[in-house]
Amino acid sequence: MKEIPLLATTSFIYCDTRVMNVLRLMHLFDEIELLYFESRRMFDGIDENELLLLKKLNIRYCPHLPYDRDLSRKSDYEVITDFVGNLTKLPVSFFFLHSNGKDYKNIEVLAEKCPMVLVENVKNTKIFEDLFDTKINYCLDIGHLLTVGENPFEIIKKYGEKIKYIHLHGVKNGVDHLELYHLDEKLLLYIIDFAIEKKIGISLELFGFKRLLDSLNYLLEVFEKHGYAYHRWYQKW
Repeated sequence: MKEIPLLATTSFIYCDTRVMNVLRLMHLFDEIELLYFESRRMFDGIDENELLLLKKLNIRYCPHLPYDRDLSRKSDYEVITDFVGNLTKLPVSFFFLHSNGKDYKNIEVLAEKCPMVLVENVKNTKIFEDLFDTKINYCLDIGHLLTVGENPFEIIKKYGEKIKYIHLHGVKNGVDHLELYHLDEKLLLYIIDFAIEKKIGISLELFGFKRLLDSLNYLLEVFEKHGYAYHRWYQKW
């Protein structure tokens, strides 16, 4: 059996708080991707009480930093560094960061201070090429690749040494974050094998319980068919 090294999912599977999502999901995953998408909304701000509760839970986190900030602006850069500073109070593996393409200088400064910051592809992988000669590592979002028609096999071969995490979700008719059964099985197996070889994590970047449940049952079928195992899953639920 080939062992999957690490799986995660998001903190918005249930329509509830991040803490409650973690409590209900932590038995199934090694890490939870804490979502802080919109920092100007109260719900996505840093809350000290929430941090205290999250810290008490026996699980690691991989937070998604806000994407509503322009890191080329000093004030917005300070907001993001404040998020990183507060969230590093938790057991964190990596942070995921979007770029607008104009903020590379400050991203390099941030990544120098916190090497756990990974830059994620959004509209295309031009950012991977632009930052290739820096020390910054990458989070590869498979769904984002597919929605813009890029070839995941070629991207993984080209940038594989800098890819430290994968965001996985299905795509259909240009819509992403769908169930995993929308992915080509050959591609799914290639991604899993790459993650095993490099010993990196895969986050099932889904929103909603049914999409997660259907995706997990599909993965179990794929695992059984092709000889994969994941230490937290033993039977269908």
